Amino acid sequence: MTQVIPAPLMGFFAAVMFGAILSSFNSVLNSVNTMYTMDIYHEYINPNASGDKLVSVGKKIGIVFAVATTIVGPMVYFFPAGLKTFLDSFVMLIGLPVLSAVFGGFFFKYLPKYTAKLIMVFHIVVYGLFMLIGPSYPGGAGTMHYLYAVAVLWPIELLIMAFLDRRNKKQNPTMQAWEQEDVKAVDLTPWKYRKIVSIVVMICVIAVYIFFSPLGIGV
Repeated sequence: MTQVIPAPLMGFFAAVMFGAILSSFNSVLNSVNTMYTMDIYHEYINPNASGDKLVSVGKKIGIVFAVATTIVGPMVYFFPAGLKTFLDSFVMLIGLPVLSAVFGGFFFKYLPKYTAKLIMVFHIVVYGLFMLIGPSYPGGAGTMHYLYAVAVLWPIELLIMAFLDRRNKKQNPTMQAWEQEDVKAVDLTPWKYRKIVSIVVMICVIAVYIFFSPLGIGV
């Protein structure tokens, strides 16, 4: 940045970056507090906790995570590809199984109740091991870029859900397929150009990928 941005604007740029970092940090911290308080503490540790108790627990766990991230923060200097790429790779630790669960709800109607939890555990274990073994980042050593690992894991997770869906349907032939009830809150009439636009978007994504890959201008 110091080689690109004019010196008189460095202070302004630093203020913008500081504000963006604080905004992102606050949103992530709030999400962590909520997930721990509602999904772990309230669900498994103290189901009868009052609202005031949950707020108190959320504040305390927020302080713990804030201190932990402050300690880890200086280590960002040693990240070969910078903080953004590093964080993006770790977002896939939770983001991809959530995406898989959403797609599973769209395409599979006979999934067992435990499917989402199974996919979450499977992905965290496998992708977590990949991150520990040594992913490849620009400017650093490694065996495989994290996006390639994601490209391999996602189809596998969809295949696991397809297998569970088919097996559950076979074991429970009288089971009714799950359908999302339309409460008529909004108009859900399918857009007539949805298929054409979907194909165009996928073609554009593939074209951009090829263009920036070694087959195009990438090295």
